[in-house]
Amino acid sequence: MTMSTLAAKYRSLMVCKSHKEAIVAVAHKMIRLIYILLSRRQPHLDQDIDHAAMSAK
Repeated sequence: MTMSTLAAKYRSLMVCKSHKEAIVAVAHKMIRLIYILLSRRQPHLDQDIDHAAMSAK
């Protein structure tokens, strides 16, 4: 199973930051993403995840 973009971001941040700092950084990224999606009225589909396969389960 492939990991989501946010999970990959968290794992990359864990190299140089503590767990709490990485969580806050990913939360900040999520807030920015949510704002952009809501302002543009677009759905979010993570490019690294096969959404069709997940909905078939």
